[in-house]
Amino acid sequence: MVEPVDATPEGDVPELKRVLGPKLLLLFIVGLLFIVGDILGAGIYAVTGTMAGTVGGIVWLPFLLAFIVATLTAFSYLELVTQYPQAAGAALHTHKAFGIHFVTFLVAFAVVCSGITSASTSAGIAFSTVLALGLIWYVTSDQESNVVANLSGTTAFLLLCVFTVVNVACVVLRGKRDRNRKVFFTSPGPLPIVAALLCAFLAGPWVGRDAIQYQVAGGLMAIGVVLWFITWLINRMTNKGPAGPVGMQNVGNDDGGPPLSPGK
Repeated sequence: MVEPVDATPEGDVPELKRVLGPKLLLLFIVGLLFIVGDILGAGIYAVTGTMAGTVGGIVWLPFLLAFIVATLTAFSYLELVTQYPQAAGAALHTHKAFGIHFVTFLVAFAVVCSGITSASTSAGIAFSTVLALGLIWYVTSDQESNVVANLSGTTAFLLLCVFTVVNVACVVLRGKRDRNRKVFFTSPGPLPIVAALLCAFLAGPWVGRDAIQYQVAGGLMAIGVVLWFITWLINRMTNKGPAGPVGMQNVGNDDGGPPLSPGK
């Protein structure tokens, strides 16, 4: 990993400073292997067979649809990260667009929960968290439910909701863009709108999603709301405003400007 050093007044190309040593690189590689293992184990090996048993020979269609959704949303992400090259991902873009701390927290928590439900899909070997255990217990409480399908479906539902918000944020931030500020990439035409509508449609109940997937997602987000309220209450009692995690202290700022109102 490298971080840019300010360019000289003459406009020379800025140099890059090395900040990632061997230990951090090793930690990154180990974490990457865990992520790849989760993608392959939970997302491909565990889900594909279940999917094929449900849809039969047209099993290629869900993969094609997922590819289209991911590609369209990737254009929005690419536009946003070139406009706001900061850490925090979907949470940053949501806060830039809407400036509401509660909505920002829900989006960030939904991203975290999607990782938990994804890991729970392959948790037949080892349970990583107490929450994953709780999810599996709840899903398996219905003897007729398919654990893998419901947990992977919940993951997809949470990500579709996040993608919907990100695509809407991309459209909103186009109207707030500084005309004198260079943007390195712009998503072609109405693609963010198309992606937002497609993601919202696929997240709806009309696609035949099992009701238990909405229950699991709703339960996870309810936990998030409780955590947000506790944090808000503690901040209020200690006379502290809402604070973001490391790397997001200036999430409401644009080019060093004043932050958004803490009440938003």
